[in-house]
Amino acid sequence: MEAQIVDESKQILTALARLEENVKNMNSKMDGFTKVSELALQIEQSTKSAHNRLDDLKSDFAEKMVECKKDYEEKISIQKEGITKLEGHITWLWRAVGTAAIGFIFSLVMYFITK
Repeated sequence: MEAQIVDESKQILTALARLEENVKNMNSKMDGFTKVSELALQIEQSTKSAHNRLDDLKSDFAEKMVECKKDYEEKISIQKEGITKLEGHITWLWRAVGTAAIGFIFSLVMYFITK
């Protein structure tokens, strides 16, 4: 009977040693799960931060596009005004040349009439 108790005690001690080893393994696995969980949270925060930066860049880009469009529209209107002024100058030039030609012809006619 005493041998049986010693045998059972050895079995219990062996089972306890295995149980202790399993608990240690579970603790190391839990540490790994904790690290993975922390890493997942960091990745999520990083992703949210990157998404916010992209949204900011998108809105900044849209604002710049509106500013560029306004600048180009202003430059185009200035160019149109310049072309209109130039067309006015060209009209004036043709009128002056036409008047000079008429005056020249009139003076020739008057020259020949008086002669």
